[in-house]
Amino acid sequence: MANTMEFVAADEQASETHLEGAATLAGPFQLRSPILTMGHLGTHVVWSILNARATLFLQRLGLYKSVVALIMMAGPLSGLVVQPAVGVLSDQCTSTWGRRRPFILLGLAACATSLLSLAFASSLSRQDQSTQFQPFVALLGIVGIVGIDLSVNTLSAAHRALTMDVLGPDEQDIANAWSTRYSNLGSLLGYMLGVLDLPRIFAFTRLSDQLAILSLCAIVIVIGTHTTLFTLLRESVLIDSYQQQRPCRRQTWWQMVKNIGLDLYRCGRSLPPSIWDLFVIQFFSWLAWFPVLYYAASWVAEIFSLAQGASSSAASSKEQLGEEARRTGSLALFYYALTGLVASIVLPWCVYDPLAAKRSSYTHIEPADQVDTELEDLRPDTDRVYHLEDVCSRSTSDPSSSWTSSSSSQKPISLLRPFRHWPWRKPSLEPSFS
Repeated sequence: MANTMEFVAADEQASETHLEGAATLAGPFQLRSPILTMGHLGTHVVWSILNARATLFLQRLGLYKSVVALIMMAGPLSGLVVQPAVGVLSDQCTSTWGRRRPFILLGLAACATSLLSLAFASSLSRQDQSTQFQPFVALLGIVGIVGIDLSVNTLSAAHRALTMDVLGPDEQDIANAWSTRYSNLGSLLGYMLGVLDLPRIFAFTRLSDQLAILSLCAIVIVIGTHTTLFTLLRESVLIDSYQQQRPCRRQTWWQMVKNIGLDLYRCGRSLPPSIWDLFVIQFFSWLAWFPVLYYAASWVAEIFSLAQGASSSAASSKEQLGEEARRTGSLALFYYALTGLVASIVLPWCVYDPLAAKRSSYTHIEPADQVDTELEDLRPDTDRVYHLEDVCSRSTSDPSSSWTSSSSSQKPISLLRPFRHWPWRKPSLEPSFS
């Protein structure tokens, strides 16, 4: 019964010499991961609203598409800078609330303020029916979008670090699974809200702007989903005397931020080849995926406007047709999020896991029947899934491309071998299993 009482003690990793107390989480043991990762739902609701509405909103303010592209670079740039900075600074935080939760609270306050700024700018732009450029409204909207990027990255970095601190190594897989589920549900909820006629549903607010009401809903959701981190969680506290005992290693926050780039460079030089392969895969996949996230809704909205006999610029107008076009763009991304949610649940069951099969083989005294073995082999392994994804992407993106290279016997991971031998990298002492 001890694991279902008020506070559930975390594993022994919190009992390090420089930490005081053990990280504890109230509630049943089985609900530790769902409770701790619930905040990912709120952050992805904010992300989905930004992805579906930001580009068209900035165009509605009178900004050129080239300027909009520069503003939207704040998302990946903030992720590149803010997340490592939050990780380094939170490691040295000696607050009585713990190391991570002060940054989560700071991110929540900044996110709510930025969403209010975005809502205010959107309402002002709709009330003004003139076609003249309004610098103050545009500045307010840009500050809101950039602030959302910075605050959500702060929340994400601190939240992931908190998950690593509280849960043990054997619970990390379950926590990652729940994070993915909450992320997909949050995207689904955010895009669904964008499809609804919110001014009519929330008529009591006396707001006629869809984006303003969306921003207010996002504030309620993102704060509500992070409430459990402050009501049910007690975090370990970094002992300040531990830092004072190491004067040669004690650094100011500004010095730690300045050393982030150097630390990343040093770590990058000693990465094992398998981790370097993952880094290259993530780099090129997100390089191709960011334009889809930011411009898919705009593209669908412009097509809808053209289908109605209007120009493509009508998708960002203040008229009723523009709002219908933007809802259609949100509907397209809603179907995308629904597909991702279903795929994240179904596809893992369809992929053959040789490690799981190897572990299960030790528990069986008698070998499996030949029929079961044949059926098990029908499930594709990870390499075959890569090949299948390559065939699907080629068939949908470039009809003239040949499928011969996709069906070759060469593993996709072998295409990344040249990146392992860049001249600035040091040889890794860790073995490679790829």
